[in-house]
This record gives sequence, C-alpha cells and structure tokens, in this order.
Amino acid sequence: LPSLNAFATYKGGNNISSDFMQEDWEWRWLAGLSAKWNIYDGGAKRARMRTKKIELEKARANLAELKLIVQLEVRQALLELKYAGETINGSGETVMLATKAMDIARVRFQQGLVTFLEFNESNLALSGARLNMHQSQHDYLTARARLRYAAGFNTDTFQEEP
Repeated sequence: LPSLNAFATYKGGNNISSDFMQEDWEWRWLAGLSAKWNIYDGGAKRARMRTKKIELEKARANLAELKLIVQLEVRQALLELKYAGETINGSGETVMLATKAMDIARVRFQQGLVTFLEFNESNLALSGARLNMHQSQHDYLTARARLRYAAGFNTDTFQEEP
C-alpha cells in the first residue's frame, strides 16, 4: 500500500554575520508531503502471501491430525475400560465358582474323602481367583483414569455415575 508522510520545519539563517541578535536574520517555513508507493517489488509480496497460505494450511492439517490423535486416544481408553469391566465380571464369576469348589473340598476333606493336598489346591485356586479379581479391579481403575485423562477431565469436572 502507498504511504504518505508530512513534514514541516521553521528555521532561520543569517548569511551576513554570525550575530544571531541582528535583525537581518531570515526566518522560513518549509513544509511538504512525500508519498511512497512500490509499483514493483520483484514478487516478494506474492511470495510472502503464498508462504502465509502454506503455513495456514500446515497449521490446519496439524490441528486435524491432533484431533484425530485425541479421538483415537479416547476411543482406545474407552475400549480398555470396557474390556476391564468385562474382566471384572468374569473374575467375579471365577471367584464365586472357586468359593463353591473350596466349600465342596472343605466338606469332602472333613469327611475324609480327599487328601489335604487336594484341599490345599482348592484353597490355592480360590486365592488365585481373588488375586485375578483384584488385578482386574486395578486394571479397571487404571483404564478409567486413562479415559478421564484422554478426554481432558480433571477431578473437579468429572462426575461419577452412581
């Protein structure tokens, strides 16, 4: 775009003597305007515009990629949460079955139908099932925390469902 500058000065001069108190000083005003307009810049403006358009397209592509990454992370965390929930259900059923097997083994041991080793194996199976259930609960809580983090929730804005 063209630019326009204005200027003004007031100065005096004495060509005859160096005494500035004399009356033969000449005082003058000088005022003017200057205009500047680049008619041809060698294509620099067009190149700058192309560079800015490319930078804008790159920023838009980066934003779209970031949105996809966040969506993928949230989906993955949600799937991990669902899987962990199913694992808890399955391990709960396993604990229930192992408890029944332990009760049966206890009764059979008390009646002398099985050895202490077989009774102990039932107890070990129950302990293993409980351990797996606790590990499943840990995995569920970890998956829930990852989902909250991926979705951008903090502890103040995330509301638990009852």
